[in-house]
Amino acid sequence: MADVKISELTALTSPDGAEELVVNDGGTTKKITITNATSAKANIASPVFTGNVGVGVVPESWNSTFDAIQIGDQASIFGQNSGTQSGFAHNMYFDGAYKYITTSQASRYVQSGGSHVWSVAPSGTADAAISFTTAMTIDNSGSVLAGKTASDSIGTDGIEIDGPNARLMVTRNNNEPLVLNRRGSDGDISIFRKNGTSVGSIGNLSADLIIDNSTASGGAGLALQNNSRVNPRLNQAFSDGTVDLGYSNSRWKDLYLSGGVYLGGTGAANKLEDYEEGTWTPVDGSAAGLTFNVQGARYVKVGRMVHISLYIDYPTTSSTHQSAIGGLPFTVSGGQAYSFMSGRSDVGSAIVSQINTSATDFRPYNATADSRLTNSALSGSHFIVSGTYEAAS
Repeated sequence: MADVKISELTALTSPDGAEELVVNDGGTTKKITITNATSAKANIASPVFTGNVGVGVVPESWNSTFDAIQIGDQASIFGQNSGTQSGFAHNMYFDGAYKYITTSQASRYVQSGGSHVWSVAPSGTADAAISFTTAMTIDNSGSVLAGKTASDSIGTDGIEIDGPNARLMVTRNNNEPLVLNRRGSDGDISIFRKNGTSVGSIGNLSADLIIDNSTASGGAGLALQNNSRVNPRLNQAFSDGTVDLGYSNSRWKDLYLSGGVYLGGTGAANKLEDYEEGTWTPVDGSAAGLTFNVQGARYVKVGRMVHISLYIDYPTTSSTHQSAIGGLPFTVSGGQAYSFMSGRSDVGSAIVSQINTSATDFRPYNATADSRLTNSALSGSHFIVSGTYEAAS
């Protein structure tokens, strides 16, 4: 019988006696004998091939360190003689370097050292060298690596399913490492559980981001809304006046606000817009050109109420101008009634000071005579005053 490829074999019949099938194995002729004896079953010898085998194709010239079966144009099953690796390949052979069989993409799956490695390569020219990129690895510890080649937690970009520690780690440079997308209705996008019981969730309500505690009673949450508001939630629903910020033994530190705080209500009258404290500089408001020796001058402003205090030494002067102390830290409200402040001096009479509307100064008075004091009346004295007024803003 003439030499034929396996793919070219037609149905064989064996007459009485014997029929021989001759197989060419790398230049060596081997015979398979088929018998049809009534007293025995057909026996086919098992050939041993020392070269590579092509099924429907002449195999590529693989390096002698590999044994391979090429199936059709591009599929291969291969193993290394030393037993260090075996695998499957598409559009690849090895003749000392990994190369393309035809002009197309290539891929490779290898088992080696207890690991499973999947590699891919872009389209290349037939017989050109292949530069594989590792797409995924299952290492011998049970970890799965995608887009990276070594188990290093979050050291390099890629996805690592840490099998021994049952955790997922995703790393990406300069971009988002995780994208979750809920389609259709509003609701949970991610649910967090402890021992199988839900403890919280992150989801959406229209364009708002919702963070909820799943506790059946007293579970606080937040709604990050697209109308420039962060609103409280309780028991997976919006809440009004039922959620605390902090606690008696777990307080927040500093609160920075550019607007106001509504205390005890939501009306304009409940809005506290400002708190401030500092120093101010008393100056002569009588137009006499006096200079004071300021021992101290401070203020505290809560909302529009301003409390001031000062201690000054009046210069020695014979000026008969009516005394006025200017430089108030805030202009007086135009809508308030006159304010009075108490004070003392060593001039020998009780002193009160009057603050007029829309003013920036106050005027000392002799409390007994109910008359304005002149600069000369306060000449060389120590002058101490404290009091409160309403600021314009």
